[in-house]
Amino acid sequence: MTGAYNTMGDINERIKLLRQYRCYSEQFMASILKINVMTYKRYEDTYKFKAFELRDVADVLEISMDYLLGRVDIPTPVITNENFKEILEIIRPGRSTFF
Repeated sequence: MTGAYNTMGDINERIKLLRQYRCYSEQFMASILKINVMTYKRYEDTYKFKAFELRDVADVLEISMDYLLGRVDIPTPVITNENFKEILEIIRPGRSTFF
């Protein structure tokens, strides 16, 4: 865990960098989040997020809330029903369960 939590500006910057890394446009993010593109642009600028908004952004970018909030420095992927088997195969090749 990092020594200090990030400021809101750091969260905004992480969101912008992750969006660019994934080659997502601001328009794409706005459409997935079902918001106006100008509202999304404020997300990357100075907007202060509500918890559910951060959760939705983290889901779209497939990263953890802890990473967005600055609690960890590695953007751990989110485990979903869709990618669980793939992640399990990476962790335990050739096995279908943890046991």
